[in-house]
Amino acid sequence: MKEDTKEALKQFALLDTLYSGHPADQERFLNFVVAAFRNEERKITHPEFLETIKEIRNGENINEEEISSLYSEYENALDVLNYYTKSSV
Repeated sequence: MKEDTKEALKQFALLDTLYSGHPADQERFLNFVVAAFRNEERKITHPEFLETIKEIRNGENINEEEISSLYSEYENALDVLNYYTKSSV
């Protein structure tokens, strides 16, 4: 994972609760998605995503089910961005 993509994920993953539903949480998460997209990192794997969050959080407060859900959101958001760039919409 490129450093600026990892930094964007770090800004999100350092929150006490990864995603509380607050608009600022969503914005930080989407900043990560856009950073990954811009850096053409469209194949970040689930294990890499999980391990990076574990590293950022020093292995603390890790809910793998929550992280898996976020990874699915990441994949879905990338699908939308990829579709947008390939379509003539």
